[in-house]
Amino acid sequence: MDNTEWVEKFQQRIRHQRHFQCYIHATHEDEALLYKFYTFTSVFHAIFWPIILFLISSICLCIIYLFDKCHVWTGDQDVIV
Repeated sequence: MDNTEWVEKFQQRIRHQRHFQCYIHATHEDEALLYKFYTFTSVFHAIFWPIILFLISSICLCIIYLFDKCHVWTGDQDVIV
């Protein structure tokens, strides 16, 4: 949608509904939003999946460490060859 369509849609909404919920910016009181950009599900997925990925990666690294015991670093080698 271009800007004129959004303006017309907003005008129609004001005509039919006199009171509606909007979200006011904390520091800019003269600005308001009609819709939240981030829904609960989008915030949930943005937090949940990275945490799960981090936990699974950590578990995999711990399992690999338990089986391998980092034998590569036990010698006097400074560089892995």
